Amino acid sequence: LPLDTLSDPVRNSGYTRYIQVFSPKYHSAPVLVTPEEIGLITIKAELQEAMLLAIPGFFWVFVASAFASNYNDKYGGNFFDAIFRT
Repeated sequence: LPLDTLSDPVRNSGYTRYIQVFSPKYHSAPVLVTPEEIGLITIKAELQEAMLLAIPGFFWVFVASAFASNYNDKYGGNFFDAIFRT
């Protein structure tokens, strides 16, 4: 029974959801798998995970720019001088 989207519930509890995946690099014909076998997740979940990883990066960018700004205010120069002390 075809479904419109992957988030649609399976209509009958006796059925298993399968999807066809294909990559010309790895396959000569489409492969039939369950979403659990290949670790299929939604784009929303992928973006949420990426944001959790990006938050510490944004913190360290802020720390570096604050250090460079304070260094430039105190000693003059530019951002490159502040980071690499040239």
